[in-house]
Amino acid sequence: MRSKNCSRGVVFALLAAFAMLPAGCGGRQTAEARLDKALKQTGHERERVFPLAGRIMIDGAPPERDPRNPVFVMLVEREEQRNGPARHPRFVECNADEKFAFSTYELNDGVKPGSYVIVIAKLALSRLRRFVGPDQLRNLYNDPDKNAQIAEFCIEHKAPGKTDYEFRLTVAGVEPVENPGPHAVTAIP
Repeated sequence: MRSKNCSRGVVFALLAAFAMLPAGCGGRQTAEARLDKALKQTGHERERVFPLAGRIMIDGAPPERDPRNPVFVMLVEREEQRNGPARHPRFVECNADEKFAFSTYELNDGVKPGSYVIVIAKLALSRLRRFVGPDQLRNLYNDPDKNAQIAEFCIEHKAPGKTDYEFRLTVAGVEPVENPGPHAVTAIP
């Protein structure tokens, strides 16, 4: 059985794809207008989003870029913000400069305002085309419960957004977390 979050994500992905189609005989419509129309037809409306972007540093330097072992930055809604059970975190893969930027409707447009915990993991691409552990950051930053206790990883996202987050992670010389918590991110489908 699929979660509501998964099916909602599929709806938004299909709507975004629909919005990119040519307008056809009815005249010229902007992609934005087509997306708004498609959302309205499915009983949804566009949420306001604001940019959320930044970069990752590991032991004082950008991590090596390896498409088979990328660094992921994830947003987990804080418990007090949730309506119902926890949803899968939103995630984005860091680019070649180990920068990240979240998108909702358009490239790098951001996410809705809210209270979030940042979770970071470096996972490997499996033969099944999934990203799986063990976390190459030694499970030090992949647990939202643990990160919620560290101010640096707790953000209040609001207008006008923020594009210069910087997360400086220390891995070298730190004991790994052998048994990650029950909510730790150890795989991404």
